[in-house]
Amino acid sequence: MELRNCRRCGFLFRFKGYYVCPNCQALDERDFQVVKEYLRNHPRASTVEVSKDTGVDASVVNRFLREGRLRAEGYQGTDGMLSCDACGTAINQGRYCEKCLATLQQELKRASAGLRQAQENRGKVHTIKSIKDKF
Repeated sequence: MELRNCRRCGFLFRFKGYYVCPNCQALDERDFQVVKEYLRNHPRASTVEVSKDTGVDASVVNRFLREGRLRAEGYQGTDGMLSCDACGTAINQGRYCEKCLATLQQELKRASAGLRQAQENRGKVHTIKSIKDKF
């Protein structure tokens, strides 16, 4: 059982794949629909504009973008845009730009291959004691 704090109210709850507690899920979904509809009609709006015009807190809008539930299209400039956590490049959704994401994926593959190799070699290590015991 994994416990997490709700990203809306801070309440401790049992995590089931959704980052807000059961009490806040209805509010979160309502805010999401309001923001989604607003962006459908105003696709070039910044986070600040969306927040001001819809009444949904900017941090909630940014969370929707970071979670990949929304995608920021056609911003004029960088006002309200997200930035890559690794390099700072402006991005439309998520936490990393495509270049950094590809780099992270390569590093994970390399680390995974190294762990696999270490696991295979694990049974092949011999100590002096085990060699002496054979004779």
